[in-house]
This record gives sequence, structure tokens and C-alpha cells, in this order.
Amino acid sequence: MDLNGKTAIVTGASRGIGPYIAKSLAQKGMTIIAVARSEKGLKITQSEVESNGGICHVHPLDLTNINGVEDFINDVWLKHGSIHVLVNNAAVEHYQHFDRLSKDEISSILKTNLRGPLELSRAILPKFIEQKSGHIVNIASLEEFAESEGWMFSPPVFRELPYKTPVFNNQFKDVMLPNAEYFSGHHVCLPVHEGMSKNDAVYVAKSLVKFLNKMKNIKI
Repeated sequence: MDLNGKTAIVTGASRGIGPYIAKSLAQKGMTIIAVARSEKGLKITQSEVESNGGICHVHPLDLTNINGVEDFINDVWLKHGSIHVLVNNAAVEHYQHFDRLSKDEISSILKTNLRGPLELSRAILPKFIEQKSGHIVNIASLEEFAESEGWMFSPPVFRELPYKTPVFNNQFKDVMLPNAEYFSGHHVCLPVHEGMSKNDAVYVAKSLVKFLNKMKNIKI
């Protein structure tokens, strides 16, 4: 897929790995629609993208407001034209014993990490079908493979569904499928959390770009 001249929506673009994804895609000539709750954080991302000659538009959005998702997609399409890639990256995380999570915290996790990406994908899919092309990249959790010892985790990690890639540390098993070679030469799926290094974030973002570059423009 030739990314130059295309447009991508990147959620969770105000912090964590989001800004790195936005900058990496912009470096390949994509226009970025940066989405997150924090307008302040989004403007920082916008400034960083534009300082390197890229194009970035800021769209504050709270994904827990499910009813606003479809209007958001329609508004973005009207203002910026066709979208070619949706990166569902936004997520919240709570490192806590499951029985100590509040109802509001559980609701926040489900709305942001699950319902939000589902609604964004559902809203944009008819437009992808109409234009006969489009890619959806999901950032999801692989904590299902970890021994969490009663803890509840929700950190997102890089994953392009439906493929699973081998992940970090000895506590995870290699679950790579052949198609996962698109990600990188090392087939690494790195954790995305507040403590991850800048180099790790850059590496994952560039792996996403590499994957999209190798994807064909599939006609729907």
C-alpha cells in the first residue's frame, strides 16, 4: 500500500505510542487525523508532526461517548475527504486486583478498549466498502497469555487482527502466524504502557508502517 497522499485516523494520539504512530505515518506522506480526549496532548502531537513537514488535524473525542462516534466519522469524512486507514489505539489501563475495580473503572475499560474500537470500525466500514478500499489496525491486549496472579491488566499492545505475533519476556509463548512477518524482522510484539522506552515506541510505530506498506490495496 502506498501511504503517500493517504489519510489515517489515529486514536489515542495524545500520549503513549499514539504520537509515535502519528509521526511515523506522517513521515510516509499520510495526513493524520489525531484523536484523543486531551486536546492539549493532541496539539503537542500536531506540533511535532508539522515540525517535520507533516499534516495533522486535531479532533478531540471521548470514545466512552458511544453515541458520538458515527457523527465523528461523518464529520471527519466531510472535512478531510476519504479516510484510508483507521488505527484503533486508544485505551485505558488499570493495574489492580479485579475485585477492587469499581463499576466505573470496569465500564471505562470496556467502553474505551472494546466498545470504542468496535463502534469506530462499524461506523467507518460502510465508507471503506463504498470506496472499495481501507485498512483497520487494532491495538489490543495480549495479557490473556500472561500469568497475572489475580491482577487485572488492560495495557494495549501492537496487534493487527487476525494475526497474533510472539510477544515479550519469557512468560509469553510464541504464537506467531506466518503473516506476522509483515511486522518486523524480529517478529516482536512490544508492550505499550507509560514506562516503555522511546526506542520501543518508535520501533513498534515503524513496524506498523512496514506492515501497511506491505499490504495490498484489497478491493472490497
